[in-house]
Amino acid sequence: WIHSMIEDQVRNHPIDGVMWCNERNSPLDTLIQGGAPGDFSEPARKEAAERGIDVERCRQALLHLYDFMQEAAAGKQFPDGPLITFLRVLLDNPEALIWEKFWLERNKDLDRELYGLVKWCKPELPFGLNVWNRNHFNPIRRAQWPWTEQTLYADFVKPITYQHQAGEVWSRELSFFRTTILRDFEPDEATRALFRILGLNEAPFAELVATGMDPDSYVHGQCADALRGVDGKAKVYMGIGVDAPRTLPETAKCSRDIVYRSVLATYRAGGHGVVLAPNYASMHLTHLDGVAQALDELGQK
Repeated sequence: WIHSMIEDQVRNHPIDGVMWCNERNSPLDTLIQGGAPGDFSEPARKEAAERGIDVERCRQALLHLYDFMQEAAAGKQFPDGPLITFLRVLLDNPEALIWEKFWLERNKDLDRELYGLVKWCKPELPFGLNVWNRNHFNPIRRAQWPWTEQTLYADFVKPITYQHQAGEVWSRELSFFRTTILRDFEPDEATRALFRILGLNEAPFAELVATGMDPDSYVHGQCADALRGVDGKAKVYMGIGVDAPRTLPETAKCSRDIVYRSVLATYRAGGHGVVLAPNYASMHLTHLDGVAQALDELGQK
């Protein structure tokens, strides 16, 4: 169905390009969020067996990890703490990583297939990837989605940096880890450590939701990271948040100044352009004026 939808759009409509959004949770990602890992459907099991994977051993390994995550979330005390215990359970059950890798490759296969389909229909039509902000907020996902690999099946990438919403997104991401493997860390303590690992330099945790992330550090930094990663093999169009959804009343609100500085930060970092997101219907025109002002100053209009 997805193949046919993309082919129809490419062949029968005068579009300028295709941007594919792939936002799915892997088995390990799902476990950390408190869910049951998958996909053990019959097609997945059949393909895994064809690749020489022992499906049942992988399933049992993930069940051990699931039991640990449930115990950690329920507050069980571990002699060595939840982080060391998690690593021990993972090392005792390496088949869980085999299934994680299998799932990840199948997920990326769809990206590759769609890239090939677009190029088969119209070789000159650009195909790009909408890159989840969780990929730069989660160290596991960041390791799993290297920029250089994505250039093999994308002409451009669009990192999501919805700056005013980013504090809320970070808070939710951190809560997954603090429920289980980072349960012993205070929010600001965990934030500072993870920021250092991920190369982020933003407000303290207590202020982050209300202030969002600063365009001059966050948007600029993520654009620079992406450019280093793609190394000239793909273009980088930054996903600038304009009135992205807020699910908490204290979440920072978008403004003309935030949008204006985000566009300037993109071009200052060397980005090739911007994509205004996530939904035009929800954007305030006065905030879009910030885009126009920035592009005018940059001579891009």
